[in-house]
Amino acid sequence: MVDEFVIKKGLIVGPLTYPNTDGTSGQVVVTDGSGTLSFATPAAAGGSEERFKLNYLANGDISSISDDTADVSVSVTDAVAGVAEITFANHDFPPNSIIVYGYAEATDEYVIVTTIDATWTNRTIAGGSATAFGAFSGKIMELTLTRDNTGSSAGFGQGTHAWIMFSFGD
Repeated sequence: MVDEFVIKKGLIVGPLTYPNTDGTSGQVVVTDGSGTLSFATPAAAGGSEERFKLNYLANGDISSISDDTADVSVSVTDAVAGVAEITFANHDFPPNSIIVYGYAEATDEYVIVTTIDATWTNRTIAGGSATAFGAFSGKIMELTLTRDNTGSSAGFGQGTHAWIMFSFGD
């Protein structure tokens, strides 16, 4: 009975040429399509996110934007109606999802809103060609982000906030 079989030089089995050395931890075996196998580090999973915090006054008006990430810029165009213009940098495609975490002050919890439905009266992307795909950076997305739309709530005389998060696949 053979306990071990060692090949000290390159191994070729059929059309496949195996590497002569071991890869490093986390690497995978890849082919060049011509029969030569080697080790490579797999690409990181795609995707990124942008977010900002929307702060509300006690009367429900937007008071400020804070804690925004590097590639998102937010401008409040109508604080009373809750309208904000959002501009993204370094993204070729529009977000593939928008998740809102509205803070309910009375219960000290976040209300998660994952769908923008008909109650969100304003949700547009401005500019350029008939499609936003392939050249999304610099486009303006306009959203109406009232406390009702975001699930945010507060007791009498208290402000609240909501986190708005955009997920990108690019």
